[in-house]
Amino acid sequence: MSEVLLATRLAKLRIDFRQQVPIGPYTVDFLLKPNIVVECEGLVHSSRQERDQTRTFWLEVHGYRVWRIPNYTVFADPISIAKMLRDAQRDEDENYSFGLMSEQ
Repeated sequence: MSEVLLATRLAKLRIDFRQQVPIGPYTVDFLLKPNIVVECEGLVHSSRQERDQTRTFWLEVHGYRVWRIPNYTVFADPISIAKMLRDAQRDEDENYSFGLMSEQ
């Protein structure tokens, strides 16, 4: 349910994103271009935490920035969460573009 709410807010802000995207051995909740992964999280148990850490490590090694957002935060203030992700996406776009320009 939090994913639906967040997707609605991201779309209203015209943020370029896809949902339930396969990346390597994982499927992530959201992928924002160029490289931001967003995972909406419910209650976490210790066995799940270890898997999440492994998953986060794999994604980061492969160039993704991982944002883990608790469901209660999405429900409490979906607009602020969407704006925070929009700002993060803009920062990543600028860093990505700068990196391409400096390589030329």
